[in-house]
Amino acid sequence: MAKATASEHSRRLATEVGRRGWQYFPSGDHLSLARRWNWHCRFEHPFELQAQSKLGLSRYDRIGDVVSGATPAGRPFWAFWYTLSDNVPHGFASRVRRSVAFIYTARPLPTVSVADRNRTGRTGSNPAQAILAGIQESTGRKLQKRPVADAGRPGRTSDWAVGTEEFQRQYRVRANDGRSAEWLAAPAIQQALLSRRPAVSLTSNGTVILAWTDYGWTGRNGVTDHGGTPIENVQDLDIVTIEALLEVLDIVPPPL
Repeated sequence: MAKATASEHSRRLATEVGRRGWQYFPSGDHLSLARRWNWHCRFEHPFELQAQSKLGLSRYDRIGDVVSGATPAGRPFWAFWYTLSDNVPHGFASRVRRSVAFIYTARPLPTVSVADRNRTGRTGSNPAQAILAGIQESTGRKLQKRPVADAGRPGRTSDWAVGTEEFQRQYRVRANDGRSAEWLAAPAIQQALLSRRPAVSLTSNGTVILAWTDYGWTGRNGVTDHGGTPIENVQDLDIVTIEALLEVLDIVPPPL
């Protein structure tokens, strides 16, 4: 029964995608996403919970409901979902649907991540993990640098104190230099990110900028948090989630 429902949702999604002049694909095999990006462990990205996170997606991950087209600002984009497992000790593993959208910029970009500190799946279900994450969070904030005052300060940390206190509490900004940090965490972007529920995170890599958001732990009778239509399988990508991610991506300006 669940399989039929998912198929019906995919058909509805394909119809909505067509109305917007976009393209729909039932899988992402043609994009070779498992080999598309290389990630340094310092930066946060949509695939960091995978065992082979430095390589991006594992070749065993199923990429579903791929959508491509142009954003309202005319930027080429691709969007997809995949299910990741929050593997923690003692059998507390859960699964979450992660929706990802990325735009192509045709120019080299600095690697920057602007990630929600409390995003789904980061601390897992194990209470000990949550305590450890809290200690790491407190230590990290004490070590973060400020773009102007600490631009030349040596050190291993890539964390930057950018934006308002509210923004710094919710988001961690990582970059190799302060100028890059301020680019992907500009005031307009900060405002857009703080207004999104569920939270949206950003990162840049190579010539693309990615946005991602998590939708709930696996359960029945789920409703898209971005206000979309009710769906029975969290594995189904929703058109409203895509639009929410594209709105944020279109705010990002070209780097100076």
